[in-house]
Amino acid sequence: MINEFGDGISWEKHIKEVLDGHRLKGDIIFYPYQPGSDIIQHMQKYMGDLKGKKLLDCGSFIGRWIEFYKGAGFDYTAVEQSSEAVKVALQYHPNDRFINKMLWDIDFKEEFDIAINMAVLQHNTHEEKRKILPRIY
Repeated sequence: MINEFGDGISWEKHIKEVLDGHRLKGDIIFYPYQPGSDIIQHMQKYMGDLKGKKLLDCGSFIGRWIEFYKGAGFDYTAVEQSSEAVKVALQYHPNDRFINKMLWDIDFKEEFDIAINMAVLQHNTHEEKRKILPRIY
């Protein structure tokens, strides 16, 4: 089943594009950790040492940022609405935590130190955003 939401984008069709496109070009699929990157420096400014801090990747797709964040020391958890994307993520990272849910349905009892939304919210309607943001908070 193809999950469509927000502006009607079907992420399942993008999985093959991303995997095949990057393989053909010889590009990376997963972003590597970059010590001293602007993102890491910014996070350290507000969070101090990142080692062991809990990160929630909201709308992770196939987990393209997992290696970046785990390399920085985060305890990584991902939530993704596409069951196909989660399947692919687990093929590459079988020992990591990928949860197949809509963001407005997350119901964690645990707390996270930081929640990341990389190119996610703009693909949702205003009504969906109003449901998502309180769940992340």
